[in-house]
Amino acid sequence: MKAIVTVEQAQFNIDFNAPLDISIPLNGTQENPNAWYLDAPQILPVTMGDWVGSVASGTSSTNFNSIWFNPHAHGTHTECVGHITVPFYSINSCLKNFMFLAEVISVKPILIQNDWVITLEEIKKLKLHKNTRAIVIRTLPNNLDKLKKQYSHTNPPYFEPEVMSYFVALGIDHILVDLPSVDKEKDEGKLLCHKAFWCLDDVKEPEAKTRFNATITEFIYVNNSITDGLYVLNLQIASFVNDASPSKPILYKIEPIKEDRFELAINKLFDTIKEGKIDLEVDENASNFYVNIDRRLVKIQFSDVNFIEAKGDYILIKTITVNHTVHTTLKKIQKLLPKKTFLKIHRSFIINIDKIVDIEDNSVLISKDVIPISRSFRKELLDNINLL
Repeated sequence: MKAIVTVEQAQFNIDFNAPLDISIPLNGTQENPNAWYLDAPQILPVTMGDWVGSVASGTSSTNFNSIWFNPHAHGTHTECVGHITVPFYSINSCLKNFMFLAEVISVKPILIQNDWVITLEEIKKLKLHKNTRAIVIRTLPNNLDKLKKQYSHTNPPYFEPEVMSYFVALGIDHILVDLPSVDKEKDEGKLLCHKAFWCLDDVKEPEAKTRFNATITEFIYVNNSITDGLYVLNLQIASFVNDASPSKPILYKIEPIKEDRFELAINKLFDTIKEGKIDLEVDENASNFYVNIDRRLVKIQFSDVNFIEAKGDYILIKTITVNHTVHTTLKKIQKLLPKKTFLKIHRSFIINIDKIVDIEDNSVLISKDVIPISRSFRKELLDNINLL
């Protein structure tokens, strides 16, 4: 199947009949790639008494195998921020979109003391395309032994944390790399690259800035026949309720129809599908509204909202059950909220006045949250409540 994508009168092709699989298949042998000091994975037929779950055994009409493996240690896997947090977060919940514009790059680690390190200086030399959502990193040299390498105690190449911060600044949400980790193998548990990419300061209490939608895919293999450049990435995962899952990332080459307009088409396509400024729309008489989170529409009842807080370029919508972080402004969402129920009481807060527990001189209590009141908003707040 082939698709023609048209953006601003420029066209390019994607051939879905030509997938480029960059995953490493898991097999139950000693030649399976391995890391983190575990034994090889096992794929063995179930045995119950004299019955063996193998057609070759002569006791079973089907092959009925059990598989023992660890996603992080035994092959291509995709992980979310739940990999390093105390609260549980599942990759199956965090990753909701699976098609992204991606760039494949090749980079050679630099020897620093006794370590091979992928530095920010080397990454910046590549002049990456702007606004890609995913980056696929092939380390050099790119030998076939990556398909069966035993990484434990070998101190594989790793990234400078500054590289991760640079990727975040570029708007990259998904990193795919042909290493067992973006961090140094034995780093005393610091995990500086993981934390920088997920914008995580406190593993016990992730903040609003934490990038729950961002993922890291490790243990890929990018064949030398795959050239550096732009692709469509289909990031497939198994539906595991776990911090990580075995995954099968697939690339599709983007082919221009009109070479002279290709760059324009790509840039327009970036703007079209990039997760950027999000518009929130609500009917004046509606009892609920929708927010676009990682291109997934989430329904929120007005009556469930406790308050909304500005967080830089984002807002935190705190409801009675969950919190939602959305890329928009407080000013923008205020125009869409019912004025009788929602009131701005501080430059960083809009509250649902029906949720107020009590009011003090300079704060209100909503549930267990104490929210400041600015002097300039205090009179309007008192005018909008039933005050005896």
